[in-house]
Amino acid sequence: MKRLTLEEDAKLAGVSRATVSRVNNPERVSPKYRERVLKVIKETAYQPNQAARIVAPRCSNIIGLIIPSRADLTFTDPYFAALITDISCVCNAHDYTLVLFVFHSQEEQDPVYQRALGTGLSDGLIVTADKITDPLISQILARKIPAVYVCRPLDKTNTSFVDMDNVAGAYMVVSHLIRLGYQRIATMTGPMSATTSIDRHEGYIKTLTERDRPVGDDPIVCGDFTRDSGYTAMRQLLSHRPDAVFAATDTMTRHTILPTEPINRATCGAMKFGSGNYLS
Repeated sequence: MKRLTLEEDAKLAGVSRATVSRVNNPERVSPKYRERVLKVIKETAYQPNQAARIVAPRCSNIIGLIIPSRADLTFTDPYFAALITDISCVCNAHDYTLVLFVFHSQEEQDPVYQRALGTGLSDGLIVTADKITDPLISQILARKIPAVYVCRPLDKTNTSFVDMDNVAGAYMVVSHLIRLGYQRIATMTGPMSATTSIDRHEGYIKTLTERDRPVGDDPIVCGDFTRDSGYTAMRQLLSHRPDAVFAATDTMTRHTILPTEPINRATCGAMKFGSGNYLS
C-alpha cells in the first residue's frame, strides 16, 4: 500500500495538517479528532517523515485576529461580536488557538500592531482591513506574513480577502425603497475612509443615477458606524424631511431620534431594511 503524506491523511480525516502532526500529544487534540486521525493512519500506513520534521518550521497552531478599532467600539458592535464568535468556533474545531489584538487608544495602536506582527508566534493573521489609510497591510506584506483580510482592502494586489458585494447590496436596498414609492431617500453612510462605506455609498449613488434622480438632491450624512454617530446623523437629516433613510449599518440606527409623523414609519422601515443585517 502506498504511504500517504501528512497532508493527504489530514484531508482523509477531515482535519488540519497540524492536527495530524499533534496526534501523538493527546492533551493537544480532542478525543474525537484523535480517534479519526488514528483510524486513517492505521488504514493508510502513514508514517511521519522525520527528516522533514527536523527541517520544517514548527507550527504554533495560533491564529491572530487583528481588529484595527478601539476595544470599546469593537466589543459594543454586534458585527465584531459575531465575527469573533464565528472565527473562534472554527479555530476550536481545528484545534487552533485564537489570539485577539485590539487597542484602547490611538497611542496603543502601533505597539499592538508590532506585537502582532513581530512575535512570530502565530501561523497566520486574520485582519479586518477596510480602512484606506491604515499602514497595517503594507507591513504584513513586507514581512511576508500569511494573512486573510475581512473586507476589501484598498489595494487588492497580493492580498486574499473575504467580503460581501457592498455595491450590489446597497443597490438592492435603495432600489427596494424606490419601488415602495419613496421619493426623498436620505442616507447615513459610514466613514469615507473605509472601503465598506465607499462601496455602499457607490451603490446608493448608482441607484439614484440609473433612475434619473439628480444626485445631491437627497441628503447624505457621514457617520462612523457607531450609535452616537447615528444619533448625530439623524439630527442633521431631520431638517431635510426625508421620507426614507438608507443606513450603512444597523448599529447607527440603534440610538437615533425618530422623526414625527408622517416620516416616522417610513424612516424606521427603511432603516431596518438597509441595516447591516440585510447587507451581510
